[in-house]
Amino acid sequence: MWFVFEFDPSGRVYVNQRSWDKEFYKGHWSIVLGGHVHSGETYEQAVARELPEETGLQGEPFYMADFRKRIDPDDRENVRVFGYTANREPELDRAEFVGGEYMTDGGLRRKLMTKRFLPETPRLLRILNDYRLI
Repeated sequence: MWFVFEFDPSGRVYVNQRSWDKEFYKGHWSIVLGGHVHSGETYEQAVARELPEETGLQGEPFYMADFRKRIDPDDRENVRVFGYTANREPELDRAEFVGGEYMTDGGLRRKLMTKRFLPETPRLLRILNDYRLI
C-alpha cells in the first residue's frame, strides 16, 4: 500500500473524507491519499498510476517513510509514504471521496477532535511531524 501527503505551496496538508460507498472505513477522514500496489509494480509505479486517476494531479512525489500497518488480522500491509506539493486543488474521484480541503495544523487538530479518522492516523501524524522537523 502507498500513502501520499498532499501539500499546497504554503505547506498546508490536504484532509479528505472517504466515500460512504467504500468497503472499509466508510466516511472516515484521512490526512493522506492512498492506494494499493499491484503485483510486479513498485510503490513509485503504483503512485504514478493511481494518483492521477483519483485526483487529476501529476508530478513527482517524494519519499517520506515506510511502516507496517497492523490494524487487525484482516488489515495488515506494508506501507510506503510519500509527499507531494500540488499547485492546484485535486479533482477528486467522487466514487472514492466525499470531499476535502487543505488545512493548517491548527485546523487539522480541531478536526481530529471531532471527526472519525482512519486508524493509522496517529502513525501518519508522527511521520508528518518528523518531516516538518527536517
